[in-house]
Amino acid sequence: MTCVICESHDREISCVGQFWVRQCKECGIYGMPRDLVEHLEATDQRLNTERTKAFLLSRTQNQQPPWITLEDAEHHFLMEQA
Repeated sequence: MTCVICESHDREISCVGQFWVRQCKECGIYGMPRDLVEHLEATDQRLNTERTKAFLLSRTQNQQPPWITLEDAEHHFLMEQA
């Protein structure tokens, strides 16, 4: 598959219900709900690579899981037009 963050090749680690966990060589391991992916597709947006990587890094540095929700993406301005 394609990484939702940097568009490199990634792989699915797990999928539980509507929540995906993915691993990318460039972005590391991250998780997100399917509704975020659907929102990006429906609005022709994508995640800003640098801001999203920084957001994930800050979460792991604060001992939080590297998850991105739709609310996180909106609040931290991680989305931009494709």
